[in-house]
Amino acid sequence: EGGPLEFRAGADAEELEKLVARVLRAQCPSLQFEEDPMAGAAGLAGSFVAYAAEKITFPKKAAAWRQVLDEVLADAGTVLDDDDNADAVRSVIDELCRKGVLTAPKATIEEGAIVFAVLVEDDDWHEAVVQKDLGGDRFRLIFLEYSEPQDLGPS
Repeated sequence: EGGPLEFRAGADAEELEKLVARVLRAQCPSLQFEEDPMAGAAGLAGSFVAYAAEKITFPKKAAAWRQVLDEVLADAGTVLDDDDNADAVRSVIDELCRKGVLTAPKATIEEGAIVFAVLVEDDDWHEAVVQKDLGGDRFRLIFLEYSEPQDLGPS
């Protein structure tokens, strides 16, 4: 199923709508000929971005994104595929991930955070706490098992 996803950082709603509409048209070419503008690719994309902004308040797994798209399609009274709409919705979300429209959030490391890091002495992963941000993506860690400090960057 994968980890949490969010819209591409820094993208505004208009850009996201265009990217989502492009993926929807590729999945279901007939959407470009839809008479009802809200059931066409652009309308569905606009609704998807708006619904997601309202319903997804923090990064969610792909299943939550599929649920939002299902709701948009149901509200518009349309489907992407008469035979297997669930698979078509899954394909759209997968393609949004491949195109970088939906991305994994960038991990942030802050003081007090529990992390896993490689201890130099044994070249193995151990649990550690971030003691201090040294700047330049470098941190002072205290390895919990050994109470041993070590300075390193993210791995």
